[in-house]
Order: sequence, then structure tokens, then C-alpha cells
Amino acid sequence: MARDWFSIKTARVRDPAFVAHPPALRGHWVTLVALCAEQENGGFIAGPQGRSRAAWALLGVTPRVLRNLKNAGLVKPEGGGLRIIGYDVEREHNFQATRVRNVEAARKRWASRPAVGISGNAAGNAAGNAAGNATGNATGNATGNATGNATGNAAGTPEEKRGEKTDPPNPPDGGTHGVVSTPGFEVVWKAFPPWLRQAKRQANRKWSEMGVEHDDVTQERILRALAWQRRSSAWQEHNKARNLTAKAYIANQRWTDDDPNAVVPSAALAVEPVPSAAEREARFRKEWEADPDNAGKVFPGLEAGLADLTSRLAGRRGKP
Repeated sequence: MARDWFSIKTARVRDPAFVAHPPALRGHWVTLVALCAEQENGGFIAGPQGRSRAAWALLGVTPRVLRNLKNAGLVKPEGGGLRIIGYDVEREHNFQATRVRNVEAARKRWASRPAVGISGNAAGNAAGNAAGNATGNATGNATGNATGNATGNAAGTPEEKRGEKTDPPNPPDGGTHGVVSTPGFEVVWKAFPPWLRQAKRQANRKWSEMGVEHDDVTQERILRALAWQRRSSAWQEHNKARNLTAKAYIANQRWTDDDPNAVVPSAALAVEPVPSAAEREARFRKEWEADPDNAGKVFPGLEAGLADLTSRLAGRRGKP
């Protein structure tokens, strides 16, 4: 059971010192409080060096905003990270304690669940005996017992047929079956489009196998790619139709997909225009008049000038 809500003490938001801050700055503080509640980190965010710029950008918190929050006393540098001033740690602890109690209660209920196979056999035997006794016929007993046993046995799994208790398909606390979720994965998981946030346990395992948890460069590339992929209806419809999963997205490094709407730098598309005849003549005339050999001469025109230049160059090459 993840924490998908948070609380702020009213005394905090009514504090004149807090109200004096600009509304935008107060909003950024609320954003950080929500992040702490979601991560259940006790109001402490691993330092900016522990989060890429793209991860901060997803929150709308820029380096400049962080500086303003520090100057306003709404956050405090601590141990290489940020302590969010005014975060309700007591409420977080109460939530965690309640969750532990609920999980233990659920596990006890699952542990006391009766074995389905045994119940099926017992019910089958009882039904068969009742049917046989009602008719007073030995054949009825045999038929009823056989039918009841077959029905009871068929109702359960192989383990249940042997009277063994089976584990639930998922743990009652919604855990990850031994796979530990990490901050980097959680940031990427929340950046996925809603339809892609399925089978989190398998995606988390693949993330661990890929070894990108501490690769800030790759994480930033993933978040940038997800930003345009969330905006692209064509990309989403194409991959929805092919049942793309979060695990497959990570395994196949789909953050390397090309953005069809990416803006190509104008310099890469620039093509030098072909000069007109007048432009070519003006350019050549300038070069012709700069030649000392043409001093005092009248420019004869583009074609004649080129012919004269070619002739003179040929003559120079023929000299010993």
C-alpha cells in the first residue's frame, strides 16, 4: 500500500512568515512535501547530486528555485541532501505503523485459510453418503461417494488435492517479491504513460538487471525520451497496439526511439543558395579588379574576363 496522499499542518500554511513568501515559491515547497510523502523519506531528499537535472525538471524545480527555497528557509542543506522544513514526519510514522498492522492482520487471515482440496473431498463424501442413504441402495452410496470424491478432487490444484496450503498469487502488502524498488526506477516509473505502468515487479527486476540505477546520463535520456513519447499520440497508439510493456520498454531501450517531431538545427539544413549570373559577375569583377595585372584596365565582362584570366594563367604555367 503506497502512500498516495499527504498532509500539511494548518498552522504551517497560516504562519505569517510562510504567507509572506511568493505564491510560486510556496507551491514549489508543497511539491517537495508531496515528493517526500510519496517516497516516505522522512522529509529528506537525497542531495541534488543524487538526482539528475531531468528528474528535478519533472517536478518543475529548477536550480534557481532550489536556491530561492534555501534563501527563504523552506529547505535546508543537510548531509549532501535537502531537509524539507515543515514536513510532517509524525504523520508519516503513523501511516507506516498502520500499514504494518494491516499487513500483519492480512497475513494472519491468509495463514488461517482452509485447504480447498480437503474441503472439496469432505463435501463430496457427505453429498455422496447422503444420496446413497436416501435411496437405501449400496449402489447409491458408491456412486455418490465416487462422484463426490471426483468433484472435490477436481476442484483443487495438485497441492490442494493433497490438502496442502498454497500461497496467494500476490503478497497482501502489494510487495515486489524480493525485488527492492530504487529511487531512480521510481522516477522513471512515474514518468511512464499510465497505460504503460503495468507489471511493476517485472519492470523493476529488468531495471536492476540493466544496471542503470546509478547511471545519471542514461536516466536523463530516458526521461527526455518519455517526455516526447507521452506527447506523441502516434507513438502511444502504435505501441499500445503491440502490447508494449514497461519491462519490454526497459529491455529494448525504447528511449532510443527517434522523435519524429524533433527540431533539426537550422545549420544542418542550410543549403548555400546558387548565385545568380549578376552575383557571379559582381563577385568575379571584384576579384578581377583586385589583381595587380589588371590595374588601369576596364573590366571586360564575366565571360571575357574569365577567358583572359585563363589565358594568363596558362601563360604563367608555361614559363620556365
